[in-house]
Formats: sequence, C-alpha cells, structure tokens
Amino acid sequence: MSHRVEIVCHKGANKLAPENTLAAARLCVEWGMDFVEIDIHTSSDGVLYIFTDRICSARPMAAAGSGLYAQELDRLDAGSWFSPAYAGEPIPRLEPFLRWIKGKAKIFFDVKNADPRQLADLVYATGFEEDCFFWSSDGGVDAAPA
Repeated sequence: MSHRVEIVCHKGANKLAPENTLAAARLCVEWGMDFVEIDIHTSSDGVLYIFTDRICSARPMAAAGSGLYAQELDRLDAGSWFSPAYAGEPIPRLEPFLRWIKGKAKIFFDVKNADPRQLADLVYATGFEEDCFFWSSDGGVDAAPA
C-alpha cells in the first residue's frame, strides 16, 4: 500500500512569523504545505481561538486564555513579542480562520482547551471533516455534555 507524504507546519511557519497567527498560516499556504497545526483554546465566554501558551502582548497566556473573554482576547497583540513587523497581529478566532484557509490547507488541531462537541460542530459547519487531524493531551479537552 502506498501513502503520500504530507507536511505539517507546527504552529504555522513559527520561525518566520508569530506562531498560531494568520501571518504564520499565510506563509504555510504560500509554500503549499499540506497541514497547518494550530493550538485551540476557548475564551471564558465560549469562543474558540487559536493561540499558544507563550507570550502575547508581553503577558503570559495560560490555558483557557487566562480566564479572558473574547472581547479581551480580541484586543491583545500576538505579534510584537516576535518582531516589530508583526505588532498588532491579532489572536485569531477559529471560525473565520477555518473559513479563510478552507481549500488552501488541511488543519492539525492541537486541542488545548475546548469542548469536543463545539469543535466538531465547527469542523462540520466549515467542511473540514475530511481535511483535519485532532490531537489532545489528557487535560486539554473538556468532557462533552451528556
């Protein structure tokens, strides 16, 4: 049986642009990568986001956005820690990101903190059910509602 080799960019092109940002994903798309790996977190008010636990707006980010609401996460700068050229780069919301990247690359979801049902619903709503891969450590996925 023959399998095609597929290439995954970890957190986007994270050596050339701030990880888990649209800027990093754009580079992956330009290069023709098969998958873009992204870290998934949920804001305190239930909005799915793409961001890392590293530095954002010069403040550490922990799981669940340090308890921040979507409105607060939307105001943070995810790029200036990387380079002044990326100052003002926003933390991407997952839904518009998926709509933008559809047909350009597949998604490797590294689920840090998300309701699996909510994430699955979004995957189906955006047509990614055949174009994604999921990974999660034991503590990253909240239990699905009964």
